[in-house]
Amino acid sequence: MVITVPKGAFQIVAKKAFVLRSEFLGAGIALGVLDVENEIAGLAHYVFPYKEDDIEFEEGFILSGESLIPLFLEKLEEEEVDLKTAKVVIAGASKYKINPKFMDLGEKNEKVARSFVKKFGIAEDNLIMKTGLTVITLLEVDLKTKKVLLKYTGKEVVL
Repeated sequence: MVITVPKGAFQIVAKKAFVLRSEFLGAGIALGVLDVENEIAGLAHYVFPYKEDDIEFEEGFILSGESLIPLFLEKLEEEEVDLKTAKVVIAGASKYKINPKFMDLGEKNEKVARSFVKKFGIAEDNLIMKTGLTVITLLEVDLKTKKVLLKYTGKEVVL
């Protein structure tokens, strides 16, 4: 079963052969976590970096990275994911060729993600950064095959 995680949200699954998939990333970020030993996968996906960009509507919230990432990582810790040994992938943060200084959203999103990597003690050895790409990408965390995949333009790369 494939669960698509919308922008501004996260999903965590345990001991089920599910695939968590981001929507297309663009300047947004997908933060994928795979704890093979405990059979837990998680995926968070956001587009805007800072809390002032959080959006509330009747059905819920679309959260920024600054709001979403700590909630996501805290929930993973509650599920007993060991963030020191789990594979963590940060993908997205596309760069715009035309006017990179005006469209620096990807760079800001990456900085927010990196700041929480440090705060939560995620081991650099287990962190994979796939950012600044200029192709259409999405990220998948597959608990069945126990792989994290970056998909783009008809190709996929196992991370």
